[in-house]
Amino acid sequence: EVIDGGGPDLDIADVADPESDTGKALAAMKRVDRRFSVTEFSHGARQAYEMIVMAYETGDVDTLRQFLSADVFETFVAAIDDRAEKGYRVEASFAGVREVKVVEARFDPATNEGDITMRFVGELTSVVRDAEDRIVEGAPHELKQQRDVWTFTRVMSSDNPNWQLTGTGG
Repeated sequence: EVIDGGGPDLDIADVADPESDTGKALAAMKRVDRRFSVTEFSHGARQAYEMIVMAYETGDVDTLRQFLSADVFETFVAAIDDRAEKGYRVEASFAGVREVKVVEARFDPATNEGDITMRFVGELTSVVRDAEDRIVEGAPHELKQQRDVWTFTRVMSSDNPNWQLTGTGG
């Protein structure tokens, strides 16, 4: 994909070969939504990652509802409910994101739906305690790396600029 003035679109070339399937999908997204920027999306995905991870850790269902598709939301809530039934509570602190990378992008021209799969490596401390305040998982001062591969989806022709988390993996 060539931008005005010639040469590759650096917004895409910074994350993928413009001639790859991912590069072509990102270019198609940009053609449908002229406001779309891969750089801004990646920045927003980083922020969403921290927000969603911490909402999951702390059981903040209202925050999760805003950012997750129905299927992913149900899975997250089931895990949160399972912890609650066992009397577990989580103490977590997010230290930061070490890596944010576009893994793959797909675009469906029939629906104008774009999917961007991202890899995240986050760092956090997390301790799960039982009803008697005993640690059942984690360590209070141990920084652990968490690797996640998440897919975000949006209809690119929509006036709504928000993406939803539609898939998770590790």
